[in-house]
Amino acid sequence: MLDIHHEINRKKCTLFDKNFIKNQLTELLTNYGEIPFIIFDGWQADGGGPSYENLPFEEIDKLVKSLQPNCMLLNISCEPNLNHTDMVFYENAAGQDVDARFNGPGASCNILTNQWFWRKSDVTADIKSAEWVIEKIIKMNKQNVTFILNASPNIHGLIDGNLISRYKEIGDMYKKFEDLTDIPNNWMKR
Repeated sequence: MLDIHHEINRKKCTLFDKNFIKNQLTELLTNYGEIPFIIFDGWQADGGGPSYENLPFEEIDKLVKSLQPNCMLLNISCEPNLNHTDMVFYENAAGQDVDARFNGPGASCNILTNQWFWRKSDVTADIKSAEWVIEKIIKMNKQNVTFILNASPNIHGLIDGNLISRYKEIGDMYKKFEDLTDIPNNWMKR
């Protein structure tokens, strides 16, 4: 929802801006086949995209579902409920962690480095351990939360060696969980 080029943000979202956003979404959701999900980042966030007052979630959700009924609207809103998303996102890189009482559906966005985007210092930085990742994956799985681990490419479009090595360690340690066979009751929404 945040659009730096068109200056659509927390402080400015005019009727023209709303229509622009809706037209962009309509193009994306009608010209490219079936879209299983669309992710919004920064909507309602301080310093991010428009507020729900200026651009109501329900209005955009209705548009998305009218164009693609099976498309999940995933909003990284950092709310511990399904009021403004089809799945709750927690952004570990912004200091948010999944509440112990939360039972999905959710996703936890995580990083090995200190920042979401690549920095020169990442090549030699202390990064989170494979054990930390596996511990988080186990915790998230018990809470019906998908663990997402970011890998920011460097200026050459490649993943640095220290991260590649850590991902290999993680892969060697990882044990697949049983598939979810029943949808928990609290997942049904609207």
